[in-house]
Amino acid sequence: MKDTLPYWLDSPAEIAFPPLAEDLDTEVLVIGGGITGVTTAWLLAREGRQVTLVERETIGARDSGHTTAHLTYMTDTRLSDLVSAFSRKRAQLAWQAGKESMQLIRDAVESMSIDCDFAIVPGYLAAAEEADQSLEGVALREEADLARELGFDVEMDGVNSVTGSTAIVFPGQMRFHPLKYLRALAQDAAKHGARIFENTEVTAFEEDPQRVTAASHDIRYQKMIIATHVPLQGSAGTLGAALFQTKLALYSTYAIAARIPAAQVKDLIWSDTAEPFRYLRMEKPGDSGLVIFGGEDHKTGQEADTPACFTRLEE
Repeated sequence: MKDTLPYWLDSPAEIAFPPLAEDLDTEVLVIGGGITGVTTAWLLAREGRQVTLVERETIGARDSGHTTAHLTYMTDTRLSDLVSAFSRKRAQLAWQAGKESMQLIRDAVESMSIDCDFAIVPGYLAAAEEADQSLEGVALREEADLARELGFDVEMDGVNSVTGSTAIVFPGQMRFHPLKYLRALAQDAAKHGARIFENTEVTAFEEDPQRVTAASHDIRYQKMIIATHVPLQGSAGTLGAALFQTKLALYSTYAIAARIPAAQVKDLIWSDTAEPFRYLRMEKPGDSGLVIFGGEDHKTGQEADTPACFTRLEE
């Protein structure tokens, strides 16, 4: 049987947070211990707010620990498609928000000297190998021109080093080890007064007073932030929550990791224009090269033979 443990989860935690063992009161309750929840709790704690974070498993163990950890403002939806769907200004804001989020992570890493394999790397968008290279080259050049017009650095890279196809390059993208980063952030939040509880699942939301039941205990709060991958209903009405769910589309993606000789590795992140697109991360941790390759995206539940998705990546 193949090992399906994500690469990041193979790194043991240096510190564990206890499960909730008593009722408590808090100013702000954060539900979810992934990158959104931990970042929120950290920022609030540093501002002196009384914050409590609960996570049903351990910090970063779910979606944040099952990612290839590219830090890029290059959205899955092409920039030109965002412009067509929403306008130039809104497309620009979407990419700018990603860029500023990346800067926040970089600032945290540098100010706290977090050892999380952080690096600034080029990000490639390459023409799919099976595509008409001439047509894709024109489309990529138009994409690069648009990005440049909206204020983002981009270069044409005639032939990319991964597949040899035409590509555009966005300098200043990033990569890191998400669990090492989140664990350091959570520890710093705790030092600033945040109360963090792992293995503490929220099972009920109550009103008057506002509270949740978690691990058989009550947490009374003034403000609540739900930072779970799939939104919980919380204290919202059932109809409104149900309607919101209809606007969401969950997708599954697949990734495999391998060690290769360091001499064959160029530190970068990469994706192509295939449908569904493929993506790659390469780096040199230690004396060997690490490659994480992914793709085969589909709407969750619409692929019966999921092992075949891994097989196609391996091929």
